[in-house]
Amino acid sequence: MRVPVKYTFDFECMPTEYDDPEEKETDESYTKKYQRHKPSGYNIRRASMCPDIIPNKLIHRTMQSADEDVTQTFYKDLEDDANFTMNEYLRFPAPMNLTYEEAESFAYAINCHICGDQLWNDRVRDHCHITGKYRGAAHEKCNLNY
Repeated sequence: MRVPVKYTFDFECMPTEYDDPEEKETDESYTKKYQRHKPSGYNIRRASMCPDIIPNKLIHRTMQSADEDVTQTFYKDLEDDANFTMNEYLRFPAPMNLTYEEAESFAYAINCHICGDQLWNDRVRDHCHITGKYRGAAHEKCNLNY
């Protein structure tokens, strides 16, 4: 399924010393934990399938103090941007305004532009909800799953 916005992210971490409370006095093989990775910063990248309408964005954060909880800041930044994007750009779908040629193309379409199979009475007008651009005639099921 195509999505209008995709987020990718990357954490940077710093190793910190760690005293393993389960350290064993044994001749058997085991993993000795001696470091933890503490998040020290991150990048969040918002990639849009329609960057002229929903702009791409990069959020970069670096830890400002040793007490800062970078993970919580990350979740807040991601949630804030997702809510802003939803409310600002995706809340109200763009209207579909068919040209005469597009309406005629829909009326005479024989095959679904998504799956290629023959259309019957379940044909719908597939369009982008962000731009309003008509994509073609489709089966209702194909349109919902595309």
